[in-house]
Amino acid sequence: MITQQNLKHFLNCEQHILSLPFTNRKESGYAIYKKKLPDYLFQSLKMFSHDEGVALLSALNILLYRYTEKVEFWIGSPRIKSDNSLSSNLEDINPNVFNIRFSEKFTFCQVCKEVETAQIESQELTSFAKLQSERNKESSTPLLQVLFDFIDMTKFSVETSKTVSNHIQEFQELSGAYIGLYTFREQSGISLSMVYDKGRFSQDVVARILGHLEKVLHNMINQPDCLIEQVSILTEEEQKELITIANIDVCEFPNEGQIHELFTNQVLLNPEAIAIVVGEHCLTFRELNHKVNQLARYLQKQGVGVGDLVGICLGRSAEIIISQLAILKIGAAYVPLDPTYPTERLVYMMMDAALGFVISVSELAEQFADSEAVIINLQDENGNIETESTEELNVEIRGNQLAYMIYTSGSTGRPKGVMVEHHSVRNLYYAVRDHLDLNKHRSIVALASMAFDIFVIESVISLAYGLKVVIANEVEQHDYKALHTLLKTHQIEVLPGTPARLQLMLNDDDHKESFQSVKVICMGGESFPPTLFEAVRSVSDAKILNIYGPTETTVYATIKELTSPDEITIGKPLANYELYIMDKNMQVQPFGVKGEICIAGAGLARGYHNRDELNQERFVQHPYQPGKRMYKTGDIARLLSNGEIEYIERIDHQVKIHGHRIELGEIENVLEGAPKVKQVVVVDRLSEKNTKYLAAYLTVEKGYHAKQMAEWREYLRVHLPSYMVPALFVPMESFPLTPNGKVDRKKLPNPESMGVVSAEYIAPRNPIEERIAAIWTEVLGTQKIGIHDNFLEHGGNSILATQVITRINERFKVKLTLIEFLSEPVIVKIAEKVNRKEHQTSKSSKRNNGIMRQSRRSHAKKLTDLLND
Repeated sequence: MITQQNLKHFLNCEQHILSLPFTNRKESGYAIYKKKLPDYLFQSLKMFSHDEGVALLSALNILLYRYTEKVEFWIGSPRIKSDNSLSSNLEDINPNVFNIRFSEKFTFCQVCKEVETAQIESQELTSFAKLQSERNKESSTPLLQVLFDFIDMTKFSVETSKTVSNHIQEFQELSGAYIGLYTFREQSGISLSMVYDKGRFSQDVVARILGHLEKVLHNMINQPDCLIEQVSILTEEEQKELITIANIDVCEFPNEGQIHELFTNQVLLNPEAIAIVVGEHCLTFRELNHKVNQLARYLQKQGVGVGDLVGICLGRSAEIIISQLAILKIGAAYVPLDPTYPTERLVYMMMDAALGFVISVSELAEQFADSEAVIINLQDENGNIETESTEELNVEIRGNQLAYMIYTSGSTGRPKGVMVEHHSVRNLYYAVRDHLDLNKHRSIVALASMAFDIFVIESVISLAYGLKVVIANEVEQHDYKALHTLLKTHQIEVLPGTPARLQLMLNDDDHKESFQSVKVICMGGESFPPTLFEAVRSVSDAKILNIYGPTETTVYATIKELTSPDEITIGKPLANYELYIMDKNMQVQPFGVKGEICIAGAGLARGYHNRDELNQERFVQHPYQPGKRMYKTGDIARLLSNGEIEYIERIDHQVKIHGHRIELGEIENVLEGAPKVKQVVVVDRLSEKNTKYLAAYLTVEKGYHAKQMAEWREYLRVHLPSYMVPALFVPMESFPLTPNGKVDRKKLPNPESMGVVSAEYIAPRNPIEERIAAIWTEVLGTQKIGIHDNFLEHGGNSILATQVITRINERFKVKLTLIEFLSEPVIVKIAEKVNRKEHQTSKSSKRNNGIMRQSRRSHAKKLTDLLND
């Protein structure tokens, strides 16, 4: 029989859905995929182990570990051993449960020993059908996600053996397990049957899983003392296919002409076309080029030379782009310094980059008074600059020279400079052409901060294609009525930005007319919610592009044209980019398995300025092309069978609450599918008593009402484990944004200070409910508790539940158990149970008062001992 301690550990362990290679399918039910183990493996397996079942279960566990990188698994077995074990009533089957814990230092042999021990110590899970039924009421995650059995078919009669397949499939449906591996010893060898949930797996995926299992078995037999992390689980064919897909678009782009020279070509082609618009002022390509050449010559006279870093600290004006191009033309590299940033940050960036020159204006230059850099004040020097020649410069610039250095935020709080070379910008110019149709359109709006890499697309690359660049001023960046006017006035055809900014634009009542001229909407920087696609489609038939790319890979790395809200991915790598999904040991992951996005190819930055240790950590050796580098992004994704990348989240958006490791992106993705929800951001918060909980911030559609919170909670309960359901829901009109247009999580308001409640608030209605609510407040530190509030969603856990139960039992003189409490952890239900117990035990309490006090102390001690073991 299973012990209380084992049961507690099993039921309270992390029940996060295993990261198996799921596919999103609209089918239901289960299917079986059968395969014969190759004869050479069967013969080798007999020589390797006296118990083939142990070896096969070991291989399954190793495969799960490599898929998920989790260190603990619970696997169930229906234990079909003979004719007698085929119960006519499936609900009578109580599977055995194996618990296996992994270490990254395990060899194949060590895993086999662990599995053998786990089988000996396995426990029967009594009343399984009842436990599973009760779990289904509160969680969408089955009690057992994976099943395994080794069945010796030689012990079955011929008649009975035909029913085994039906039996295991029926039991799988009863258990709700996602996948089950059933291995059969037969006279002719070993056959494998995988029973799978058709809503989560396709037959092709299951076939690949069994192929990986065979590879693990092969490695186990041939390299038993090798660490399980050092050996690939991929077949040679699959590895070749994955590497090919990673670099599927190889193009020979022209090798001459840097981005500023491509701009000069447009000057020759369309000299009188409008190049830049700022407010009521505009410059033609000829006028712009003249100003660029004059400033470039002036900079040379001030001592700026090839390879120098030059800062640009200017407000939103044409002078930003003039400065960019002038610096590029003389072979220097520009460093954008956004004047809206705090002075302390700007000064740090200047000192870190060791800037010798900064282009600015009077009102902004004052903050650099103590700097050793030469400040080139465009206002003071304008007369001198205008005396310079407008003729073209003739500075030879190679592709491996720096074009710009952009500072990005660092995890330590210290910005880091990303150095990007000319050849990477030139590759980007050609790679985006057919996606953004920049050679077909006439105008683009520049919304991003010049310190954000997307401004490279909005400025110099767009000009090199001959587009009119309309620079939004500070008001137009944030006032969406003003922005709509800008789009309409200039008939903007290319609209770049972030999903958060686009959502705010669509929220404005005047948005419909402004989208009429838009032909391409290119969004990046954060996830693109399905509802946003539908909102765009309601007002525009523009091409919608979902774009992904870190600054370290030159703005864009992948692009996906979105055609349906059901197929939102980040697409495939751009031309001459390589994109791999890697495990923590830098081995490529199979199709559908989560891993870190690692990027190589033409877009790779030179690295971080003066950050050698960080460069070694993030820019690593290419595992498949010696001598080349690869950038580890810190982003989690998976490769789909069609070659597209499904972005999941940042590695550092993991949180741990009450022992559960939670991926916030998973909650956000699910909640975005709930009624009336547009966008979602989930963060972890601390209550006044330092209890960590989850808070969900939402922008909502018109028609939202307070009762919607209860609907959202129920919606999440259907899709996620209960510990992933946020305690608080905070509806907002819009999210605060960073200067780059992303959601600023740090500026999201404290929900407790806003008086937000976790559900539709109904105050306690009688003395019992009031006293229980007071106990919750004592333990949780939450002030406003309604009778329908969920204890777990207020940050409660089993340990805090014990404290509440102990106080309830002492004050009400009842015997409420942990199971009773956690089965319905809301005040109204607990009050009903307490009231019922008071009536049932009142007479008994009077007769046996002394005995009951002793019983309560004993019961509380057992609970505390159990939960703290």
